[in-house]
Amino acid sequence: MSRSGRLGLAYTTASTSYPGDTTTTPRPETSLSSNGRPRPGRPRTVASTVAGRDQQVICAISESRGISPVVGMAFVNLTTTEAVLCQISDNQTFTRTIHKLVVYEPTEILFMTTAAQPKSKLFSIVEYNVPNLRITVIDRKYWSETTGLEYIQQLAFKQDLEAIKVPTIQYWEQSINNVIALKQYVKSTPAVFEALATVKSELLLEINELCAPEGLADVQTFIDETINEDITYQSQPLDLRNQRTYAIKAGRNEFLDVARQAYKEANADAYQLVTDLGQEHSIALEMKYDTARQYYIRISVSELEDRDLPAVFINVFRRKNVIECQTLDLLKLNQKIIDSHTEVLALSDQSVQDLIDKVRENIAPLFKTCEAIALLDMIASFAQLVTMQDYCRPELTDTFAIKSGRHPIREKIHAEKFVPNDAYATQQSRFQIITGCNMSGKSTYIRSLALMTIIAQIGCFVPATYASFPIRHQLFARVSADESIEANVSTFASEMRETAFILRNIDRRSLVIIDELGRGTSTRDGLTIAIAIAEALVESKALVWFATHFRELAHVLSERSGVVNLHLAVDMSANRDRMTMLYKIQNGWVRETQYGIAMAKVAGLPADVIETAENVSSTLAKNTERKKRNSKSVALARRRKLVLGLREQLKQTLEGNMQGRVLGLWLKELQDEFVRRMAAIEEEVEGLEGEEEVDEVRVGEEEEDVAGDGGEARRSKGRSETVELIDDEGDSWDEESLVRDIPGAKKTGGVYEMTGALVAE
Repeated sequence: MSRSGRLGLAYTTASTSYPGDTTTTPRPETSLSSNGRPRPGRPRTVASTVAGRDQQVICAISESRGISPVVGMAFVNLTTTEAVLCQISDNQTFTRTIHKLVVYEPTEILFMTTAAQPKSKLFSIVEYNVPNLRITVIDRKYWSETTGLEYIQQLAFKQDLEAIKVPTIQYWEQSINNVIALKQYVKSTPAVFEALATVKSELLLEINELCAPEGLADVQTFIDETINEDITYQSQPLDLRNQRTYAIKAGRNEFLDVARQAYKEANADAYQLVTDLGQEHSIALEMKYDTARQYYIRISVSELEDRDLPAVFINVFRRKNVIECQTLDLLKLNQKIIDSHTEVLALSDQSVQDLIDKVRENIAPLFKTCEAIALLDMIASFAQLVTMQDYCRPELTDTFAIKSGRHPIREKIHAEKFVPNDAYATQQSRFQIITGCNMSGKSTYIRSLALMTIIAQIGCFVPATYASFPIRHQLFARVSADESIEANVSTFASEMRETAFILRNIDRRSLVIIDELGRGTSTRDGLTIAIAIAEALVESKALVWFATHFRELAHVLSERSGVVNLHLAVDMSANRDRMTMLYKIQNGWVRETQYGIAMAKVAGLPADVIETAENVSSTLAKNTERKKRNSKSVALARRRKLVLGLREQLKQTLEGNMQGRVLGLWLKELQDEFVRRMAAIEEEVEGLEGEEEVDEVRVGEEEEDVAGDGGEARRSKGRSETVELIDDEGDSWDEESLVRDIPGAKKTGGVYEMTGALVAE
């Protein structure tokens, strides 16, 4: 028996190159038969309905994994974009499969790698009987039934899909479940109509009108004609299976009635079997059901205190106080019940599909009723929330003002009392910068404002004692710090993408909350980008709450019109080993310093790590202040770093292979670069006004360490003004060593001469 369907599928390429393919060499035109004589190739006997002599046809062959020789074949004509799918129940010599190949005359055959290594029986027979075809072996992972069905559903005509449609028991069950649920829904609608009969609200009256029984009368009639009146949707697996079995009214299909009778008798036999077993062995048996095992027997452990479980019971599972088992006869009855239930579903499917088609023709009243009930459910939820919680009715004005506002979710999940906060924003305070310690509540504060805005605009009371909101047309949120692995986007790149979208679409009718912008890159770049974005947001005239740890951002924008600085208060002990979050919004930016280190100390970071962090923080703070007071120190460090770099390059030149003119040209280029960079540094130093003199100490009293990226430079104070330099390797040298270390070099005035090139001091 074979089943085939023809699909008009379109392909855009005629390429036959496959990933990971292995091609076997075609057999010669003749081969030896069993008696040793040359056997000619099989002649063409039937004109193909798919292929012609100038057409390219690909055939994919797949065989079943079981003992039964079932073969699936797919012929795709790349010339005419035609496809033929076949499923053949063949014999042990695969005669029908070979006949199909001869009829359709493919130019290439595709097999799975598992069929060729080692060669399966089907592979060997095809190779032997169709010797002139190219056989290509492709990895099994490219034979995906799900993907193939998706392509067929997308590309094939509807009438072609019916030819290959194979309904499953899951499809039948889901169809009947949907019809039963629809029946329950339609049956429940009149109760809603009656409950709203006395309402006076215009909105509720409109809902009442949409739920009128007359609107669903046709659908109710269709259901009553097909489905039994006492059928209701059940949640228990066994009850639901019984409801599916008896869903269709009796008398609509004689074969269905016979199948249901077989199902009923098989269930009765199962119950009788358990009863007989209990009487035979004098054990109290209880029959249970689950989807995986079907019917099974449960026995209390107390029933078997003085004896063993009889040998007739198999598949034994011991629980805490019970034993679960089955018998061979019960397994047979389970299989009989499954078969009869499957037959019932298959015979019921036609009636179910006819009912679904009729309902589709009258779907408009169902949509309206669903929308009305959904709206009623939302209104009822709002009413219940307002009745049970301390919410207030918001006002719609031009001012954003909240008194004692709360986060609607966090106040329910936190055991301690939620600390309410106020908020106020107009065009003169439209951009509010929120600073504060870690875990002080910045994110919760700005998110609660956004949530309350949404709640107010959908028509619900808000969690506050007073609330006033302007109508917002857009709400933008940049709050997460997650990277996107799927899109290959880092945390910072994700931030910039989302922020770019906000800046392109924001206007003065928008509300924006931004949490920790610019923390995914270097501190300087993050700060500058955050300031630039903040400037753009201020210019947009939208209401913006900007939570950040950049104290500099608050300082830079503090004098800007429309900008307000706020912070979440925290109570920190004198020795900074205890922090109490007050979760209260206050004016101004955060005044606490090193609160990150204090949080790390509270979190239990090792003491030596905390001490190192405090020392580094103090050193960096001092260096920053020193640089602010004396920028000439920075210029001096850069000059010494440049000299160290020059020495390193000269040492590499001495150890290198450059000679003659090439060496001279390179040294000349090195000299020009050194002079240019040194002149730039000197020009910067001369341009500093009002700076104090540096490195003025008494001769021989002390030394000053100046750190540079390329090494450490130390100027000895005394009679000599020689600069002593210490490189990364710890070697100490002075300016005179340039002459000693480089052969042919000498110092004339303030200039070093070496092998024809000049290096400025």
